[in-house]
Amino acid sequence: MNKIQAQAAHLWQRLSAPNTGATYQQAALLTWDILKETATLLWLVICLFLVAFEWFWKTSVQLGGDFRAWLSGIEQSSPDRVVSEAGRALLSAGRNSVDYTLSQAKEQLGISLEPPAPAALPAKPALVNSSVEPYASPAPAPSSTTPPAATLPQTPTQPKMPDASDAVE
Repeated sequence: MNKIQAQAAHLWQRLSAPNTGATYQQAALLTWDILKETATLLWLVICLFLVAFEWFWKTSVQLGGDFRAWLSGIEQSSPDRVVSEAGRALLSAGRNSVDYTLSQAKEQLGISLEPPAPAALPAKPALVNSSVEPYASPAPAPSSTTPPAATLPQTPTQPKMPDASDAVE
């Protein structure tokens, strides 16, 4: 029994010591800070997964629509042209996804930059118009019965533009 009383007295001295309360208070505050930081980290990881999922979803939908438009636009193209356009489309998609990923990462890290401009798909070359307008023959020469003062000029005259030699000093 003596041993129990001695141990109880020893424990009571430790619990009633002035630095025991301060130590437990610091431990509680530190534990609370650790829990808050852990919750913040978990929230950021959840946000990362949400952003990654949204990026994957939007990119997939955009690539699907672009592929559908590209596929419907191909009409009896040569195999070389098809491969070339497929390469350009993949390169554009890769560039867009890298730019988007980097901008999202910078935003999550708090780095404020202007949003990236979406990369434009290469323009399709315009078809050359092979139709030629017919040659318009000049108006017939005036007949000998028409007086020369009544004839109109065949082409409109351009007004004379003043040049440096006509400048008034």
